Amino acid sequence: MILLNLGLVLFAQNIKADNDSTDSREGLPTYRRGGGSRGGCLANRGQLVALIPENAVGKTTAALPKLFFYIPQDDLPQAVTLEFVLRDRQDKLVYESFFTTDGKSGIVSVDLPESSKSKELKTNEQYHWYLSMICDPQNRSRDVVVKGWIQRVEIEPAIEQKLARSNPLERASLYQKQDLWYDALSTLAEQKQAVDSQLRVTAKWTELLESVGLGDLAGAQFIEPYRVSGNIRAIFTKSP
Repeated sequence: MILLNLGLVLFAQNIKADNDSTDSREGLPTYRRGGGSRGGCLANRGQLVALIPENAVGKTTAALPKLFFYIPQDDLPQAVTLEFVLRDRQDKLVYESFFTTDGKSGIVSVDLPESSKSKELKTNEQYHWYLSMICDPQNRSRDVVVKGWIQRVEIEPAIEQKLARSNPLERASLYQKQDLWYDALSTLAEQKQAVDSQLRVTAKWTELLESVGLGDLAGAQFIEPYRVSGNIRAIFTKSP
């Protein structure tokens, strides 16, 4: 545990250095696919993937949104720890939590805690998040990392009224037209996992992922979501 904590401290310093080198962050680069590098823990098992647009700030209307990732199978005999970090524009730590993979590959949602109203995303503020697969706690340079940006925005009352009158598929399309990536993805993911999921839901899900170059993940199964603890540096807990 001491070695793991030391590795986390060193990696956090690397993250901050990476942030500091981006100056104005006008481009706000993302890194949505990680893995397959020499010395990592994925080898030929696939890639850790963030379901986000490339090199863009994903937007949401949610105060506590869901983020989605594809978790690949790893090459290690023991369980692998993943670390989720969320920082604000000033690089202040908002959340840092950990969970352990159970060996299954698939799409998982990372849910920010509903009990943490004081840590809701602020409107019009950009946040930087990271998801790291810790291949070697003693050498965090071997981590497999994906990272991106999220921003909470407000929408016009007329759009809110349209959303209130729409069914889930219509809402997803409207979110997509309004460039609300996280809301469109979350809406379709919920419908995709429903017992009565229909072919048109699958078609819309596929179309959404293909629109950002992630069509290869359209057929991936969903695995149990994880909810970030309200406490910083806490362990992930599975959603009930």
